[in-house]
Amino acid sequence: MKTPLQLAGFLLCALPVSAAIPVGRGEIGVGLTAAETYDSNLYGNPTSAGDYYASFTPALTYARNAAVLKVTAGANLSFLRYAKQTQLNADNPGANFNVRYDTGEDTRLSGAVGGSYFEGSDVNPDLNTRVRTKSTTFTAQGSLVTGPRTDVSANGNYNNVVRSVGSDQRALNSGLLFHYNGFLGGYNLRLSGDYDRTTTSGDNALNAPIDQTSYQTQVGLERRFESDLHIWFGYGFRILDRSAAETASGNTQMTTPVFTLSLDGPILPQKYFPKVKSSIVLDYSNSATPGINDNGDSKVFTGRLNFDWQAREFTTVGLAFVRSQRLSANDLSVVSSSVQLSLTQRLRYNLNGTLTAAYDWEKYRNVDRADRIFSVTAGLDYSFAERWTAGLALRANQTTSNLAGSDYDRYVTTVRLGYSF
Repeated sequence: MKTPLQLAGFLLCALPVSAAIPVGRGEIGVGLTAAETYDSNLYGNPTSAGDYYASFTPALTYARNAAVLKVTAGANLSFLRYAKQTQLNADNPGANFNVRYDTGEDTRLSGAVGGSYFEGSDVNPDLNTRVRTKSTTFTAQGSLVTGPRTDVSANGNYNNVVRSVGSDQRALNSGLLFHYNGFLGGYNLRLSGDYDRTTTSGDNALNAPIDQTSYQTQVGLERRFESDLHIWFGYGFRILDRSAAETASGNTQMTTPVFTLSLDGPILPQKYFPKVKSSIVLDYSNSATPGINDNGDSKVFTGRLNFDWQAREFTTVGLAFVRSQRLSANDLSVVSSSVQLSLTQRLRYNLNGTLTAAYDWEKYRNVDRADRIFSVTAGLDYSFAERWTAGLALRANQTTSNLAGSDYDRYVTTVRLGYSF
């Protein structure tokens, strides 16, 4: 009996070779991908078993790059079948779109809207079990040049995550930004206002739904240097209205000062490091969405420090330090820190390889839990016969935690075959 990957390969071989289908001023593309995967730990805990599963994913894409409206869209349906754990069999749909308005470099008005929908299941490291997720996202952004020295921009983002285990979470983030160029010599004045709304279903230790509304205003100065380094520092206030049940103190409103320092751009001079590209983004502020029993008054450094070294013509080595704050699947505040080392190598004109090693620290606030995660990922991507692709991906995770149920190892290996026409 043929495996799903062998059967999919047979079907792909029977397909006719044809170009993308023109539609109006755009074109439609069709892609088919078959894969087989072994996952040694399906639920992300010390007692979980492993299994093999196969997937077959047909996909449609649409692209329109003509005129001032640039449109991309896609839809796919992934069929997953497990060898033993048949209760995990699923048909997972996905879709996305993006519409961008851009008249060129001298445009006064530009903007974009986008959205995506995804269904699937994977190990959730916060809950140490497998969670099925339905995720819907919408984004919008726009900017307008209002004068020789002024411009305004606005953005909005809505994300709705529905989980089979843990809290469902909905977040609306929006912001308005005003720039006045040449305010103080080479500095620009920056005024911003943000409105954030976060709610959850309350599947957490307190059985208390998170219900938060945040208002934030900041005033600051920014400057761009000839080296492309962009510095911005600002000071303002955040007013947070929240449910009384979220914290032991029962406080429903909190006003805190917010200080932000951001450096974005190269920090190593190209004159002395011509083969190294560097960048830094650094912020110092308290969490905009504190979890349960988190008063939200603790400020934390977050950001990213990145170095990319072009060691040889087809060899790139990367080093990154990342720190961030997030809301976990069980409504806890988590501070994440990571060190990542990567290698990208072009082995042949149609064969590329990647290797990444990372070490992550996950600190959960107001609970006695701290995770250490060491991970290694490797991959090969191969293109052949014009429209065919193949790939091999390996991932190994070792999680060490002071919480016994969060201590586990996991290995995932995937082989895939794809065809596009």
